[in-house]
Amino acid sequence: MRANGSATGGRFTWPDPWWAPFLWIILAPAVTMPLQVWLQGNSGGWPSADVYDECRLVHGRQLEPGVFIDNRWECPVENVLPTLLPGALNLGAFLWLAIPRQRTRYAALFAGVLGGARLAAPALMYLVLDPVMLRTTFWPGPNASVAASLALWVVSVGAAVVFPFLFKAEPARD
Repeated sequence: MRANGSATGGRFTWPDPWWAPFLWIILAPAVTMPLQVWLQGNSGGWPSADVYDECRLVHGRQLEPGVFIDNRWECPVENVLPTLLPGALNLGAFLWLAIPRQRTRYAALFAGVLGGARLAAPALMYLVLDPVMLRTTFWPGPNASVAASLALWVVSVGAAVVFPFLFKAEPARD
């Protein structure tokens, strides 16, 4: 008899890390969102990636001379699309495809596809919405893009909860 994670018979068996790819895509926004905000320049200063150089101010209320709130910028998609590059970290879930356990590989594939959708959805929206309307608030991107990203994150959490019921652990082999 072999206990998962214990040394028996001179052999060590690691616990099944099926949850790791899901954890990756669930926690990725903690890194990707601040990076995207920084690249867009929505962090309180002017753009870090020159996103607004080719943009046109559509409307904004002036609080005092030189201070605007509620700004909306109309930007060419080619200026804004590179700000989604931090989202490529979501594809890191595919790294678990190298794990020999079948359940973990399924989880990596499932989580990787969800991570890819979370990268592709905003990119496709930016392409469809050309020119892209940006706000100067903490949340980057158009409202639809932010809503889609949030919805796909919730789906990712749900998939992590449902996955162990769909793919049972492999029985221990003696």
